[in-house]
Amino acid sequence: MLTVGGDHSIGAATITGVKKVYPDIKVVWVDAHPDCTDSRTRTPNIFHNENYHGMPLSHITGMTTIPKLPYWSWLHDQPLLDPKNVVLIGIRDIDKDEYATLKKFGVKCFTMDHIDKYGIGEVMTQTINYLDPKN
Repeated sequence: MLTVGGDHSIGAATITGVKKVYPDIKVVWVDAHPDCTDSRTRTPNIFHNENYHGMPLSHITGMTTIPKLPYWSWLHDQPLLDPKNVVLIGIRDIDKDEYATLKKFGVKCFTMDHIDKYGIGEVMTQTINYLDPKN
C-alpha cells in the first residue's frame, strides 16, 4: 500500500487504520522531517492552529503520549506501531529532541546524506532487507 499526502495527519490516520487490519505492518516514512516531536514538550496553546505538525509518527508508535484532546480521540486505545518496524528515508531536518527519540526507540533512518552517498537504490535495498530480513 502506498499513501501520498501533504498533510502531517494523513500518515497517522492511514497507518492507524491499516494497522487494525494488518497488525504486522511495516512502514517506510519518506519525509524531510521525522515527525516524532514529543507532545509532552508542547501544549495546545503552542500548536499552530492546533494542527498535528511534527508529531504523527511519535503518536502512532507510542514514542510519546497522546494528549487527551477531543480532536485526537480517534488515536486513543489504538494498536501502536512498533518503532522498529519503521524506516525513515530522506530526513534532513531533525530537532534535538527528535534525534534523542529516534535513537532511544531504535528507528532506522536514512538521511539525505545517506541517499547522496549510497544512492536511492542502495538505500531502498537496505530498507527492504531491514524490514524483511527473510528477503
